[in-house]
Amino acid sequence: MKRKKIGHIINTFGLKGMVKVSISCTNPEIRFAPKSKVTILNEENNEEEYEISSLIIKNKRIVYIGFTKYNNINQVLFMKERDVFSEISLDSNTYFYDDLVSLSIYNENNKELGKVTNVIDMPAGDYLLIDNKVLIPFRINIFIKEVDISNKKIILTPLGLETYIAGNEN
Repeated sequence: MKRKKIGHIINTFGLKGMVKVSISCTNPEIRFAPKSKVTILNEENNEEEYEISSLIIKNKRIVYIGFTKYNNINQVLFMKERDVFSEISLDSNTYFYDDLVSLSIYNENNKELGKVTNVIDMPAGDYLLIDNKVLIPFRINIFIKEVDISNKKIILTPLGLETYIAGNEN
């Protein structure tokens, strides 16, 4: 389990104690599902766990959530501008976007080629944006040989290196 930021409370919503959250995770219907627990700084700026009682998904970036024991806007005003965290377990070869951004890209001979500047979610899958100019599909064992978060590096396969070189020719 790893504690990760899954959203940021940008405002209250309605009079019944709900908050508007800008999400920074995938699967908000799971992360913010009723009965799930999230961590937010309380009024004394100490971490506190809150149980979600209701969820309304507005779009890909915004959700509205209500909390158990809170049914009035005045009870949740202190939450505005606070981050929302959750304990999340990962499968192997699963990474958070923010863990990949700023990792260095290497070929199999350990030569540094660039840095991941963004991860882009496209219909065909996730792509690493290298130095704001080259896109490489994030496919382990096809384009990506290894991801080493602790050493801040990603090693490309030969096909990944070809994709990188072709992207730099444009």
